[in-house]
Formats: sequence, structure tokens, C-alpha cells
Amino acid sequence: MFWQFVGFGLSRDLRFLCSLERRTVDNAGYFGAGQHPTSRSDADLYDCLMKEFPHWLRAARMLGVIQ
Repeated sequence: MFWQFVGFGLSRDLRFLCSLERRTVDNAGYFGAGQHPTSRSDADLYDCLMKEFPHWLRAARMLGVIQ
């Protein structure tokens, strides 16, 4: 299972979630939606939600985490 976290607000207030961006092969990702997430389009939010998953999936398969 891959978890994608979304942070709302200033990135300096979301230090823990920001640290998820620098991890290699685990099952968690993060993106900051900013202080005004309603200004983003649905397509942009979806792209941000799905951005890290394909990279994780490829790396996890390569390392034998999943088949």
C-alpha cells in the first residue's frame, strides 16, 4: 500500500511531511498543496497526488519489495 499525504498551509509548519519527500523506497509520499489549495484545478491536484507513485512502484519492484 502506498500512502500519499497532502499538506495544507505553509511548508515550514509541515516539517515532518516534508521529510517524506527525501525517502527512497518506502510507502509514503507528500506534496504541499499550499495555503490556498482551492485555487488549484482538479487536474493539478490529481497529478500531484499521483506524481510519486509510479517512481515508488518501479523502485519497489526493482528492490523486491513487491512483485
